[in-house]
Order: sequence, then structure tokens, then C-alpha cells
Amino acid sequence: LAAVPSWPVAAQQAAAGGGLGEQVFTGIAEPACAVCHSLEAAKATGTLGPNLDEVKPTADHVRDVVTNGMEAMPAFAGKLTEEQIRAVADYVARVSGGSG
Repeated sequence: LAAVPSWPVAAQQAAAGGGLGEQVFTGIAEPACAVCHSLEAAKATGTLGPNLDEVKPTADHVRDVVTNGMEAMPAFAGKLTEEQIRAVADYVARVSGGSG
């Protein structure tokens, strides 16, 4: 049996890095969020979409925009799982200084 990190260890790993949210932002989503958006924590320097460090979006706003799209940004409903959308929304809000 493979060792599974306990909840505190998994939470610490997610807090130290970005966990699933960072993975979605930098590569799981197609196109990756980092292609269009700037976000210092993800070392992303995209300029097509808003600079998320400046916008500081809430998790609810990110979740809505990722799910439904907005202007030139495509909707990711059906392309990402609910878990992936929730993770990237929480990640972006947390590392950009937005709130829940």
C-alpha cells in the first residue's frame, strides 16, 4: 500500500505550493490560465487577460468566470471538473490577496 499523507501534511503541502489549484492554473486547463494572466505566485506573466495580483478577485468571482467564461475568456465548464474549478478559484483568490 502506498502511503497517503495525513490531512495536516496534505494541507501543508497545498499551502506551501499551490496544490491542485496551481496545477490547473499553470497547465491542466487548456489553454493554461498562465498563458493569458499574470500571477506572481505562479510565475505567470500573461498579458492578454487581467493581472490577477492587481485585480485580487474573490474565489466566488474566479469560480464564476472560470465556469462560464467572460468576454474573450472561454468557459471551462465541462472541460475542468468541479474540484479543479474550485481549487483554481481558491488558489487564485488566496495567492492574489482576494478573499473567499
